[in-house]
Amino acid sequence: MSGKQRLERPGGFSLVEVLITSVMVLTIALSTVPMFTQAMVNNTAGKDATEVSNEARGQLERLVELPFASPQLTLEAGTEKQISDYFSTVTGSWHPFPLPAGSAGVLWTRVTSVRQYGLPALADGVLETTEALDSDAPPESIHMKEIEVIVEQTGAAFGPAKRITLRTLKVK
Repeated sequence: MSGKQRLERPGGFSLVEVLITSVMVLTIALSTVPMFTQAMVNNTAGKDATEVSNEARGQLERLVELPFASPQLTLEAGTEKQISDYFSTVTGSWHPFPLPAGSAGVLWTRVTSVRQYGLPALADGVLETTEALDSDAPPESIHMKEIEVIVEQTGAAFGPAKRITLRTLKVK
């Protein structure tokens, strides 16, 4: 050994250094938690919007494929046929209103409207509900039917409820 003795410090970290590093890592980790929470909320909202729009699109596609004079597209009275129903999570299917007493598990409501028009309604290039033909209009004057489906979420777990409106024309 040389004339001078060296004091050697044992290898590793002291308890104070480990605690300070742990606090710094914990602070950084906790600062990312709100980002993950917001991502979960956004994913749930996106899933809800997709489900609502798929329900509206599915109903519209079913009605568009029906024959022009089918009962589902034929008005019984007035200038509009309206069908309102709700989706029950208990049965997993759509049911007509009114809701039974004490019903739970209603995710969506759906209002389907059918209006009929003649060609003169398109003369100005704008189809207005005031131009809709009455149910007693002669069949030869009815050239198109407007189908509108509005699906609305009754309650959202995260964020506002979704509402989707789809419209199309069925031409004779």
